[in-house]
Amino acid sequence: MAEISSYPLKTPKSGDLIMFSETYDASAASPVVGNPTKSATIGSINALAVNGTVNKIALFTTANSVGDSIITQSASNIGIGTAAPSSELEVVGKVTSSSLDINGTSIAGSQLTSIATKTSVGTQVNTWIDMTATPTSSATGDAYGAVIRAIGSGSNTDRGLVGINPVGRQSGTGGAQYAYGILATGEQTGSGNIDFIVGVSSRASSKGNGVSTSEYVRGISVDAEVNNVNATVDYLQGNHASANLIAGTVGEVNVNLLDWDYTAGTVTGDLSYIRIQNDNYTGVSGTARAIHSLAQLPSLFSGTVEVAGGDLEASTSTKGLILKSPDGTRYRVTVANGGTLSVSAV
Repeated sequence: MAEISSYPLKTPKSGDLIMFSETYDASAASPVVGNPTKSATIGSINALAVNGTVNKIALFTTANSVGDSIITQSASNIGIGTAAPSSELEVVGKVTSSSLDINGTSIAGSQLTSIATKTSVGTQVNTWIDMTATPTSSATGDAYGAVIRAIGSGSNTDRGLVGINPVGRQSGTGGAQYAYGILATGEQTGSGNIDFIVGVSSRASSKGNGVSTSEYVRGISVDAEVNNVNATVDYLQGNHASANLIAGTVGEVNVNLLDWDYTAGTVTGDLSYIRIQNDNYTGVSGTARAIHSLAQLPSLFSGTVEVAGGDLEASTSTKGLILKSPDGTRYRVTVANGGTLSVSAV
């Protein structure tokens, strides 16, 4: 290799990389002060143009330039779309994910799993979904806090399509005051007018133009079940309807309102507002009744009361059948021992 002095001199410029190598004569009296041979290589590298904001994650804006990304790190918090994240991960905008597990592994192959453990004596919430409606003018659409759908769109038969299956379960030994599968509340706390306040509105529909056969279309299906040989249940009630007036003024109260609406179509069978099935009452120790009214209230029928295949019975001897005469006088028909009928004005 030639002496370095034989190479032409070059003035380094910004971005140049200068590399030296030395070889010492080992046979010299002192290798350190011997007769070294030096060589040099002058190369050049391209410097990157770096410009950024503190706490921003860097992003290659071009092949040779680095700038800001939309990701911010503030202490131990990461923000996407926000410069001031308030939690470990805060995203301002839409998130698309094929699977999301929150504090646990996926349950039954679910795409979204959120697991929380209640440890305090107060109320704790696993998932909170809040929709605040503040329309700038009279709205023509609804505001939904959540829409959950199970849609069958294939050509094969599904076993079942369930939009939502809430479960309130007590599986420990500590007990619970109540276990609700679903607690739905419709409330009005402002001063605006509202036509309907409904806790649960359930709709079932068969619509479209496809040729199909459905065995049942039910607006709501209620089932209460006891299946535990060691359980003692005071009341088993398939449906419990309650109307409570605590304060205010109400024009009319209907604990249950049955309504049939007709627009078009044909009903080939009967129409019944209430139908009571003839079931198996073998396990009933007491009296099985179709209707058991404990209220000392009259019943008002605008139509005809028909008894087919049974009897109309007054179980109290001082009570009977009350008829009204043309002049408006009401008479009670009772029976004495031996079958003699008597009539007395009421």
